[in-house]
Amino acid sequence: MKPSQIIDTLEKKGHTCFYTGGFVRDHILLGIQAKDIDLVTSATPEQLKTIFSKSKVEEVGKSFGVLIIDGTEVATYRKDIYTKNELTVEFGSSLEEDSRRRDFTFNAIGMDKAGKYYDYHGGLFDYGAGLIRFIGDPNTRIEEDPNRILRACRFFAFLTEKAKRQFRFEKNTLKALKMNSSIVLDIDKERIHKEIITTLSTTQKASLFFIAIKKIGILSHVFPSIDHTIGVLQNRYHAEDLFTHSMLVGDSISTKYPILKLVGYLHDVGKVRTKEFLSSVGDYTFYDHETAGAKIVEKELVGLKFSNFEIDKITSLIKEHMRGLKNLLSDSKGFRKALNKFELLKINYRDYIRIRIADRQGKLVTVCPPIVVPYSISEIRKLLLGFKGVHERGEPTSELSLAITGFDIMDTLKTVPGPLVGKVKKDLLALVIEDPTLNTRDNLLKLVYKLHSTKMLPPPPKINTNFPV
Repeated sequence: MKPSQIIDTLEKKGHTCFYTGGFVRDHILLGIQAKDIDLVTSATPEQLKTIFSKSKVEEVGKSFGVLIIDGTEVATYRKDIYTKNELTVEFGSSLEEDSRRRDFTFNAIGMDKAGKYYDYHGGLFDYGAGLIRFIGDPNTRIEEDPNRILRACRFFAFLTEKAKRQFRFEKNTLKALKMNSSIVLDIDKERIHKEIITTLSTTQKASLFFIAIKKIGILSHVFPSIDHTIGVLQNRYHAEDLFTHSMLVGDSISTKYPILKLVGYLHDVGKVRTKEFLSSVGDYTFYDHETAGAKIVEKELVGLKFSNFEIDKITSLIKEHMRGLKNLLSDSKGFRKALNKFELLKINYRDYIRIRIADRQGKLVTVCPPIVVPYSISEIRKLLLGFKGVHERGEPTSELSLAITGFDIMDTLKTVPGPLVGKVKKDLLALVIEDPTLNTRDNLLKLVYKLHSTKMLPPPPKINTNFPV
């Protein structure tokens, strides 16, 4: 059942129902595809279940009166009553009453099925004027839910980009955001994590988010490592300061890869600690900044409740983003060796290439030509084609791609699981990376014998055959 049919059905039963929230903001005002459609109605959850008994109905927020009906979120009008550390919900009687509980004016606009707007808080005016304004008293809205501080910054970035014009915080809203900035320390870290990922997934220029949280004074609480990059000058390879470079790098990575975008914004934070002037070259150096940065970022991400998978991926890419490959990539063998290194490091070669491309794009101008740079964009794209070619040809790059298994090795050498099997696999992989034509079952079994007989490997452990009867 389509959302419009849900509205028709409810109206026939004597209820009111409107589009609201993000759907009106994104689809109607911004003209972009809305991810979800939200409806609010005078019907109670029990009435909704009865009316739509033949539809697929899921109860996703029992205490909040929220149901999913055939994929559309339908909520009963309500008013939220905040007391200390507690939210109490009471069902309301009208769209106007429901709108008062929302955070920002542009999120409180209702629309009927005919396209008529119901705007009780000046949301249309604020949208037209490019203003981000809390509904009612800003301090009260923040006290009710401190996470609204981060949401304000997320919407600042999102609306500025999607509307293609500069949004700004309304005067009293900005004052309240700054005054209450320390409250961000009380927000559940999981919610901060969610706001960050949502921003990175929806806003190409997520640098606007970091600029906003810096403006209101919370960047140092959320990502102190990024805060420390502001104003840090680099060397002759960069005309821009470290913060600007990092923002440009992150902005150049697609929203399809939110974790990679975060790598872009964080990849060079280690330069702050490792910056040193080297008189012999007459310039600043940042020796091993990638290792220093990975350690700094890991600590911050743990504090923000990122998953172990996310942390490993981000820190691995930061640590390896300076890895040089030029000497390896002169032929297919070099590409196979490089892919083997990436697989050992648990890094996807496509992610590595995306970070390298972004790092090269994250510059304002080319300075002091001629300068020898690690890669050009065209060279990086050639690397991508080289890596893809290895995979498409099915060439071996890891032990998993060997034509025999550990069981085959144990059976051939009459041995048991242990270091010997791992050593054989490692030596076989080195040989087939050099010459992929060797990677057949017959060839590898012969090589196991050969490697063993020429004492390239230690002798297999003796097997105790004297088992008790």
